[in-house]
Amino acid sequence: MTPPGPSSNRWVEESFTNFEKGINWRSYVVCDVAYHNVNNWLWTPFIERAQANRIYIEIKFTIRDCSLFPGNALSCKETFSLLYYEFDAATREPPPWEPESYKLIGRIAAGEGRFNTNSEVIINTEVKSIPVTKKGVYFAFRDQGACISLLAIKVYYITCPAVTINFAHFPATPTGREVTVIEQAIGRCVDNAEQVDTPMYLCKGDGKWYLPTGGCKCKAGFEADMDKQTCNVCPPGKFKYGTGDDRCQSCPPNSKAPDYGFAECRCNTGFYRAAKDPKIMPCTLYRHEPLDSATVVLLFRTDEQLINANFRRRRDGRGGLPEGGGGGGEHFKLGFAHFRENLRFPSCLVCEIIALTPRTSEPFSFCIF
Repeated sequence: MTPPGPSSNRWVEESFTNFEKGINWRSYVVCDVAYHNVNNWLWTPFIERAQANRIYIEIKFTIRDCSLFPGNALSCKETFSLLYYEFDAATREPPPWEPESYKLIGRIAAGEGRFNTNSEVIINTEVKSIPVTKKGVYFAFRDQGACISLLAIKVYYITCPAVTINFAHFPATPTGREVTVIEQAIGRCVDNAEQVDTPMYLCKGDGKWYLPTGGCKCKAGFEADMDKQTCNVCPPGKFKYGTGDDRCQSCPPNSKAPDYGFAECRCNTGFYRAAKDPKIMPCTLYRHEPLDSATVVLLFRTDEQLINANFRRRRDGRGGLPEGGGGGGEHFKLGFAHFRENLRFPSCLVCEIIALTPRTSEPFSFCIF
């Protein structure tokens, strides 16, 4: 649209065709070189900024050389002005016509050349950008005596594209208000992952990400696909214990994972695994086979009631009780035992390890006096 102004032909909508370049565009044309005090304005529709912090405008145009109008051009120019006006639609304020209300982005010249014959056409491309803070913006093109064809106008903003890295998803993020400003984005863990450190990524003014920090790891029962950045559930018969990048493993002997997503395999009936045993350790029988040595010699003091036992290795494949070591067989601290109250003097007694308590998965010793 153009405002009322001095006598001139103003902007006119025409078709621009160039079959050699495959162009058939609608264009706005003005060529009021034969008039004094030319002041032709053309506005874009109201453009909402959405998430944009900085808006870019690309203009494709042609300008005729003033030498094409010898003796006829009274005020021929070879440039035009690009301006903008930020606007909050909530105010319902109409766009002003006064040039003073608009901010000048720049004077646009034909950087790629002006055409100076009636058959030659040189298409110029100019890109400008502005910071925006309000709901939207009007762009305006002001002609003051040039012979111009505006062929194509593209208005856009730049984002760093949506990406998944370190098992965290970062949405498309608009670049900052200034080209040099870096926007920090916070990521969200992918499905079946949990945060280890806050996932952050920096979005530069050119729309490129850099310097990822923090991230997420796959939960127990899910393994990491590093290429696809997904956490995939462990299938039946496999497990993954704890959060991390480990792969699912097959269940150890005497255990099973009957369904998807197991963090550890369940021991088969009649078998157990101590809580502090590695989850990859095979499950063993509750009832132990007899010791190689039929008896265990216990040494104790009545004041602390601390039992030390010398015993030989069991036949159940577990290789003795924890903290074993020492000469002969293995030396092991069994812990405290309760003795008959009338036991007054240190002595050596014969003791047999009977079983493991079914109520816990920890070794349990029981002494017979």
